[in-house]
Amino acid sequence: MDVFSPYIQFGFAGLSFALVAVIVWFMKNMIALLSDVSRVIEHNSNVIGRLETCTDRLERASKSLRDELLSRPCLAKEDAE
Repeated sequence: MDVFSPYIQFGFAGLSFALVAVIVWFMKNMIALLSDVSRVIEHNSNVIGRLETCTDRLERASKSLRDELLSRPCLAKEDAE
């Protein structure tokens, strides 16, 4: 059988078309996945920003409370053990 026979040429053309279709399908799914990952990263960044703000507020409040407690005289006697 000759390598350049029409059946073999059509077979290679069909295989090439099938491979191109698989690559296009794969790229379409990959782009959708990257879009989803970008949305998740954006959401996580927003949540981390809110957590940072909340943590900063809590840290300032605890420092303020600590300073206020340290400024008050202790009610317990030193020799009471």
